[in-house]
Amino acid sequence: MSTDRALIDVVETWLPQIGASPTEAPWVASAVAEQLSGLPTPLRLGVGTLGKALSVLPEGTTAKLSTLPGTGEYVRLVRSLATVVYFDALEANR
Repeated sequence: MSTDRALIDVVETWLPQIGASPTEAPWVASAVAEQLSGLPTPLRLGVGTLGKALSVLPEGTTAKLSTLPGTGEYVRLVRSLATVVYFDALEANR
């Protein structure tokens, strides 16, 4: 799965909330995209389609729309995976 702008937008706004720097967004977003590519086909297609659709919105909009159906699930999924990826990397570097 590609790293679309919506995914990067969600990761960039989420990382500071878990104590990480937004500059780490590229590698975290890439790892999240890799995790998303492992989803079962119907979920992967749905998440990919939603991510591409959200990428046409102005930058910084995706995370703000997290209360809308569909978008909220996308944001929660990406935030959850970003949290796991980030803290797994921290633990591996100890």
